[in-house]
Amino acid sequence: MSDDERIWAVRELLLNYVRSPSLRHVRDPHSLGRLAQDIVKRIDSGNSIWSKWDGQREVLLKSAVACWIPIEDMREFLNRMPGPRLTTTDVAQRLKAFEDEQHYAYPNEELHSGCLALYEKEKTEGTELPAVVGLLRDHVEREEERLRGEQQERVSAVAGEGSNSARAAPVVRS
Repeated sequence: MSDDERIWAVRELLLNYVRSPSLRHVRDPHSLGRLAQDIVKRIDSGNSIWSKWDGQREVLLKSAVACWIPIEDMREFLNRMPGPRLTTTDVAQRLKAFEDEQHYAYPNEELHSGCLALYEKEKTEGTELPAVVGLLRDHVEREEERLRGEQQERVSAVAGEGSNSARAAPVVRS
């Protein structure tokens, strides 16, 4: 939902709220609370095709992209949050949709076992899932940086060998 659409949605709700000839409800805390809920629902729901997902659920799942957290454990945690019940398919496909967006990365297969081991250790110790997600994100970032460094070293070594062998090879003319 664009900013203009959000503004118009809020404007429409406010106009309906003050339309009554009696404006007593304008100062009523219960009526204001209902209006606030209506505004938040209208803005949060937007035109999303993912109707089971609110802001908090999406933020947590987005942050777990590429962390190799078991889908079933993520689903159980998300179902303890307010909102409609999620299935394993709901969680797996929403995660896949985030991965398919341009600014998210697919999980690195090389980090799978390390992430799962760290996840299981933290789960056994009773660490809350959002904290584990943060820890795994840091772990993934460090490991990907290490892997990039190793790859760069290999490329440099191969490039160095290639230039040395080219110099050492005799030129034969026939």
